[in-house]
Amino acid sequence: MALSRKLDVVMCSGCLSKMREIDQLKRKLDKQARRIAVLEKKLGERARSPHESPFGASASSAKEPFKTNASDQDRERKGGGKPGHRGHGRKNPPRCEPAEKLAAPCLCPTCGGGTESRKIETRHVRDYIPERTIDRHVLVETRQCTHCGELTEAKVPDVLPRNKYSNPFLAHAACEHYLHGRTQGDVCGRFGIGLGAFNYAMQNLADMLEPSIDRLVRQFLADHVRFGDETGYREDGVGRYAWLLSTPQVSLFLVGQSRAARVPLELFEPYRLAESMFAGVLVVDRYAAYNCLHFELQYCYAHLKRDAEKLETLFPDDHEVKRFCRALIRELSAAMRLRRTEGLGDRRYYAKAAQIKANIIRICDSDASHTSIQELQNIFRKNAHRLYHWARDRRVPADNNYSERSLRPLVIARKISFGTQSARGSRTRSILMSVLHSLQKQGYDPAARLRDAMDIKVRNPNEDLVAFLFPPIPPAPPLRRASDEGIHAGIPIPMDPTG
Repeated sequence: MALSRKLDVVMCSGCLSKMREIDQLKRKLDKQARRIAVLEKKLGERARSPHESPFGASASSAKEPFKTNASDQDRERKGGGKPGHRGHGRKNPPRCEPAEKLAAPCLCPTCGGGTESRKIETRHVRDYIPERTIDRHVLVETRQCTHCGELTEAKVPDVLPRNKYSNPFLAHAACEHYLHGRTQGDVCGRFGIGLGAFNYAMQNLADMLEPSIDRLVRQFLADHVRFGDETGYREDGVGRYAWLLSTPQVSLFLVGQSRAARVPLELFEPYRLAESMFAGVLVVDRYAAYNCLHFELQYCYAHLKRDAEKLETLFPDDHEVKRFCRALIRELSAAMRLRRTEGLGDRRYYAKAAQIKANIIRICDSDASHTSIQELQNIFRKNAHRLYHWARDRRVPADNNYSERSLRPLVIARKISFGTQSARGSRTRSILMSVLHSLQKQGYDPAARLRDAMDIKVRNPNEDLVAFLFPPIPPAPPLRRASDEGIHAGIPIPMDPTG
C-alpha cells in the first residue's frame, strides 16, 4: 500500500495514461500475433513457391507448373501445335456401312423445270445409335412323355435358368460397371433395372465365374514377371485395403481385405508345393508384406527416386545432399528409361544396364557424413538382391508403373462409389473385375466372351466355362539374359554399334 501511494504521488496523470495505452497496444499486438500463428499453421510451415508442384514429390509431371529442365522460351509458349504445324484434318473412317444414295429433286425448286444429274459426291457422316433395352414375352412349352410321364420344358435361348435378364444384358451391364467404371446408378438408369436386382444378378454371375480365379492364379504364377500393389478401400464404412496382383495377361483384384501379408499368402497357399511356379520376379514397392512371399522381388526405382527428391527438398542448402541426390536421381532415371529405349538390342541393353548398375553401387557405397544420406544408402546396401533384376533380365522393369496404372480403375471406382457395403459386394467386385480385366488383357472382347460363356452354360449346364474363358496361354519364347551376353558382376562387355 505504501508503494502504491508513493507511485501515485510521483507519477503524473499523463504518464499513467501513456502506460495504460502501451498496455492496450501490447495486448492487441499479442492477439494479432496469435492470430497470425494460427493462420500460418493452416497455410503450412512454409509458403509454396509458384514453381512448386501441388503434391510435392508425389505429383505427376502433368501437374507440375513447369518442367524443371524447360527453357525460358518454352515456358513462355502457350499450349497447342508447334508453329507451322499443318494439322491432321478429318480422316475418313476405315470401315463404314454401304453407301446410301440420295436422289436430288427431279424438278427445279425455282422455276419448276426438269433437272439432270451432274455429279455424285461422297459425304461421311458419323451417326449415333443409342442403346436400348426391350421387354419380350416368350411362350415356353412343357411336354410330358407318354411312357414315363417325365416333363420336358423348352429352354429359353440366351437366358440362364431362373433368370429374368438375357445373357447379352448381363454381360454388357457387368462390363459397364466393373470394366468401364460407370456407377451403379448410371448403369441401372440406362438399362432400366433396380439397384437391388442389379446387385443380385451380379452376385449370381460372380458365383458362376468364381472357379475362374484358380485358372487366373495359375496363369499369374506361370508368368516370369509379375507386379503387385495395394490401395486403401472402404467396406461398409470401415477402412479396408484392395490388392492387385497382375501380369500383362492377368489381373487379380483382392477387394475388401486387410493390408496384412496373410492376404496374398492365403491366396498362394494351395500352390506352395509347386516351387517351380514361384520362379520369376515380382515388382513391388518396399512394403514389407511382400517379403513374406516366395518370389524374387524387384523394388520400384520410382519410389526410391521420390525419396531422393524429398531428401533434396528437405536440405536445399546442403551441398553434400544436393550432390548425392542429383547423382542418384540421374542414374535411377536412366535405369527406368533404358527399357523404353527403342531399337536397343540385347547386347547394348545389358552393357548399358551393367554400367548404370555399377554407377548406382558406386554412389551408394561412397562415404557420406550426412545421416539422411546414410539412411538412403543403407536401403541399397541391405537390399542389393532386390534392386538389380532389371539389369540381368530386360523383361523386368525397374519401376512399378504398370501395376499403378492397372490399379487406376479400382481407385476411380472407390472414389466415385465410396467402396462397397458388404463383404459379399467386395467378393463380387473382386471376381468380376479379375475376370473382365483379364479377358481384356488377353485380347478378347469381354462382353462378347462373357455372353458366349453364358450361352454355353444355357445349352449345357455341366460345361466347363473356365476352359472356354481362359484357354492355356502359350509360353513366351526364352529371352537372353545378361549371363548369356557375358556380363558378370556389373562388368560391361564391349558395345556393339549395330545393337
